[in-house]
Amino acid sequence: MESTRHAADNCERYHLYFNLLTKKVKEFDVLPKNTYNMDEKGFMIGVIGKTKRQASYDGNREWVTVIGAICADGSHLPPAVIYPAASEKVQANWVHDINPDTHDLRFSVSPSGWTNDDLGVAWLQQVFDPVTSKKARRKFRLLILDGHGSHVTKAFIDYCDLHRILVLVYPPHATHTLQPLDVSCFKPLSQSYSNELIYHNHNTKGWLPTGKADFISLFWPAWVNTFTESLILRAFEVTGIYPLHPDVILDRFKKVTPPLPATPPQQSEPWAASTSPNWRRFRQQMHQMHVALELKDQELQGLKTALESKKKRQKKNKVLPLSPRDPNVQGGAIFWDPSSVARAKTRMKDIEKQAIADDAAKADRKQVQHNNKILKEKDKVKRQEKAALRREKAAQKRAEKAQGIAERAAERERVKTLKNAEKVSQLPKQTNPKASAKPRSKSTKRGGGAAKGSSQESHEPSSAPPGFRTRGGRVTKPTKKLNTPKVSQ
Repeated sequence: MESTRHAADNCERYHLYFNLLTKKVKEFDVLPKNTYNMDEKGFMIGVIGKTKRQASYDGNREWVTVIGAICADGSHLPPAVIYPAASEKVQANWVHDINPDTHDLRFSVSPSGWTNDDLGVAWLQQVFDPVTSKKARRKFRLLILDGHGSHVTKAFIDYCDLHRILVLVYPPHATHTLQPLDVSCFKPLSQSYSNELIYHNHNTKGWLPTGKADFISLFWPAWVNTFTESLILRAFEVTGIYPLHPDVILDRFKKVTPPLPATPPQQSEPWAASTSPNWRRFRQQMHQMHVALELKDQELQGLKTALESKKKRQKKNKVLPLSPRDPNVQGGAIFWDPSSVARAKTRMKDIEKQAIADDAAKADRKQVQHNNKILKEKDKVKRQEKAALRREKAAQKRAEKAQGIAERAAERERVKTLKNAEKVSQLPKQTNPKASAKPRSKSTKRGGGAAKGSSQESHEPSSAPPGFRTRGGRVTKPTKKLNTPKVSQ
C-alpha cells in the first residue's frame, strides 16, 4: 500500500466523512435508488493483469478509459468508453461490433484516451442526467466521487446545482477503502477482462495484434459478467453507504489481537517423484501432454492459415460519420450511443454506395473520353491519309505536267532540227570550188553608172538590191545576201 493511502486511513477523517454523508442523506431525503458512485477505470489494450492506472505506461500500448457508475439499488449506468485519438475522430472498426440490441454503452474520444474537463461535464449532461432523472423525478440525487480535476470543475458543480444533484467528494487517497467501485467492482472487472484477453489470445494464437478494434468484444462480456446486482449491493454494503453503517469501516481501526493457534498446522509430506508408482504416473502425464501439444500444433497451423486469409481481406479503415460536434458545448465533447453507431453505419453505406456510383460515373466519363479520343485520333489519321493522298496526287500531276513540258520541248527541238536539216539539204552543191572567178569590176557611183554606156552588155553579176525605206525614213539593208550564180569564163 502506498504511503499516502496508508496515511489517509485515519479514523478521525472517516468519522467526519460518514457524519457528512449521514447528515446530507437525511437532510435531502436521498433514497438508495438515487445514490450513485462514479469512477474511472483504465485499460491498457493487450496487457493482461493490469491494475488501475497510476502513471503513464512506458511503451507503445494505448489506454482506453471506462467511466462506470453504480447505484445503491443494485443497478448501474451504461459504461462510457473513451478511445485515444489524436484527430478526435472515431474509426469505423473501433465500434464495428457495437449492436444497439446487445450493447448498452456510450463512447467518445480524447487525444490521450483519458478524461478531461469537457468530457467530465459531457458525461454528466449526456449520460448521468438523462438516465437517472426519470427514476429520481423531483427527488435529490447523490453522486459520490473522487476529487479528480474533471469532477470538480465549476461547470460540473454548477450543472449539479441546477439539476438537484448533490456531489460528495471522498477524502484524498481514501477511495481504496470508501469507494464501492474501487473496493468491490473494478478489481473483478479487471480480472474478467484479463480472462477475456487470455481467451482471445488463445483463440488467435497471437497471430493478430490486439487493438482498439477488439476492445468492445473483450470489454463487454467482462462488464456484463462482473457488474451484477449482487456485486453492486455488496459494494455499497462493505463501504458502509447503504445500508448506512459507518462501523463497517470504523471498526477496522480497533486494535484486535488475533488468537494464537493451539497447535501448529501440520505440514504435508513432500511428493516423491522417485518412487515407482509416481514415476509411472509422471510418464503417463507427460505422454498425454505430448499428444495434446501435437493436436494444438495442428490446430495452430489451420488457425494461422485462416488468420492470414483474414488479414488479406481486411479493408482500409474509415472514419465513422457520427453526428457532428458542437464546439460551443463542452468544447465539442460528446458521448455517442449504439443508435448513433447504427445511424452512422447507414450513412456510411449510403456514402459508399454514392462513392461507388460516382466512381462508376467517373469511369463511364473516362471511357467516353477515351472513346472520343480514339475517334478523334482515327479522324486525324484519316485526315492525314487524305492529305497525304492529295499531296501524292498533286505531286503526280506536277510530275506529269513537267514530263509533258519536257516532251513538248523535246518535240520542238526535234522539229527544229529537222527543219534545219531540210534547209541545209535544199542548198545548191558547188561543182568546182577550185575554179577562179572573174574579177569583179569596180562599182560605179550610186546613180551615175546607169546613164553611161548603158548600151554595152555586161556579164558581171547584178549589184545588191536596194535597201528598204521604213516609215521613219531610215534605210535598212537586208541581212542576208542573195545567192547569185557565178559565171565562169
